[in-house]
Amino acid sequence: MNEMDDVMKEEFKLTFEKIKIEFAKVFKELFGGGTADLKLTNPDDLLNTGIEIVASPPGKKLTTISLLSGGEKTLTAICLLFAILNVRDIPFCLFDEVEAALDEANVEGFGNYLNHYKDKPQFLIITH
Repeated sequence: MNEMDDVMKEEFKLTFEKIKIEFAKVFKELFGGGTADLKLTNPDDLLNTGIEIVASPPGKKLTTISLLSGGEKTLTAICLLFAILNVRDIPFCLFDEVEAALDEANVEGFGNYLNHYKDKPQFLIITH
């Protein structure tokens, strides 16, 4: 059991670091600037830690995701999803009204970003 825990900790740590790097890149691209970071709430206990999302859209002070507007929260979550997709390939992804809280400019940015995946997973996007 201890050996399995050690493998899980190592895999989590490696994958988390890759996603963290990708999240910062995707956030900057989709928001047209700003910064974003992922932080472990308890880095000394990787099997029980939480993950805090810290985001700062252009022109705003660095803050936790809970203090962002609805559209900013949605776009930040989309950035995290794309960061995960950049690290781990999947064959299929379903988005159900993911753009509902976004304004027209961010919907267009979301749509344009999907072009990064034209040769990767298939997307089914349900909109209203």
